[in-house]
Amino acid sequence: MIGGVIRAYNLPLALAGLILSALLIHWRWSRHTVVSIGLQRELPDEAYVGQPLTVRFRVANRSRWLPAWLVQIDDTIRGPESARPVQERWVPRLFGRRGQFAASCGVGLVPQGGLMMAEYQCVVARRGRYDFGPVRVSSGSPLGLMVARRTIDAAAALYVYPQLVRLRADWRQQIWSPSAGDSVNARSGGGMDGEFFGIRGWRAGDSRRWIHWRTTARIGEPAVRQFEQDRRLRCCVMVDAHLPSAVASSDVGRRTTGGDLTAEEAALERVLSVAATIITRMGGASNSRIGLVLVGREIVTLTSFGGLEQTKAMLRHLAGLAGYPRPDLTDAMRKTHRLLGQPRSWLVLSPRLPDDGHRQLFGSQSAADCRWMSTHDGSLDRLIENPMTGSDPGLPGSFGAETAALGGGREVILGRQA
Repeated sequence: MIGGVIRAYNLPLALAGLILSALLIHWRWSRHTVVSIGLQRELPDEAYVGQPLTVRFRVANRSRWLPAWLVQIDDTIRGPESARPVQERWVPRLFGRRGQFAASCGVGLVPQGGLMMAEYQCVVARRGRYDFGPVRVSSGSPLGLMVARRTIDAAAALYVYPQLVRLRADWRQQIWSPSAGDSVNARSGGGMDGEFFGIRGWRAGDSRRWIHWRTTARIGEPAVRQFEQDRRLRCCVMVDAHLPSAVASSDVGRRTTGGDLTAEEAALERVLSVAATIITRMGGASNSRIGLVLVGREIVTLTSFGGLEQTKAMLRHLAGLAGYPRPDLTDAMRKTHRLLGQPRSWLVLSPRLPDDGHRQLFGSQSAADCRWMSTHDGSLDRLIENPMTGSDPGLPGSFGAETAALGGGREVILGRQA
């Protein structure tokens, strides 16, 4: 009787054994796949608000025997908003941490001992520092019955610079012309080549306006005037991070294009965009000697002599600059003179108009041109070719070539919460 019962259940027992064997093999295979995967993230050298950036992964299969199928990569990105405290404790529980985003990409097949590339694209809507990681690797191969997951730290950081704008072709003339902006102390542009030193023979690359015609006629060959090099900064750009509605927090003012900007915040972001564009245009020249003074809660002074890393340092500080209700321009001027010396000219970019104290401060700089350009009176917007959009995806002054639209992965818009 017992033997008959066992014979009757042979088929169900065999079927259960096959199912359990398939589950066991699948679990072991998928687990081996995710453990054998090695990841290396490659971030772009530069990133600007509003321009697509591509994040790439080098996916290596360390297994010597089995290929890796259906590998999915889920990346975690934390923006400037993630550092802010959230009062409503149920918000992170239902919708995730504030300022935290997810991006996914994948690889269909990585052969044993092989290397493949995976990538996803982001369109960043807020300037500031973005922290990447951890990364979750998952695979449902070979049968898709279950998914094995593994978390890899792979921490990295990327500074997203303010949005670049397309400046008008005559932006340099507008900045230095007496009719542009608010000229608190305009002077003639003579002496920009330094003090006269003597006469010498013509050399390749000399300007025609340096030719000394009397000496040239007397000796019968070109002779030019020689000048003593002026080692002062050619220009010092001061960014006034004035934001009346800001509170005393280092995270305020980092919102960029989320649709929730007030008029004051939008004006400050426009100032930072113009400042970043001018820095990339002027900082790329090998003979450029410019300074940057950021006036917010703290005062930061930077210089660039045409070096790539110096210009990037300026853009990083612009990316992290927060608005402040009471920037001290007087203290910033004194600190700049103490650390950098007296520049040839001052260019103040501000969301407000200068008051009497500012006029008196900059008017006392008799040895320098002082120009104040503001969004309040429209003088700053006149530098931009299209003030409504202003985006310049292929600005020649940026470092490197224009970002290419590469396939693969999913496009993510960072900085905009649903």
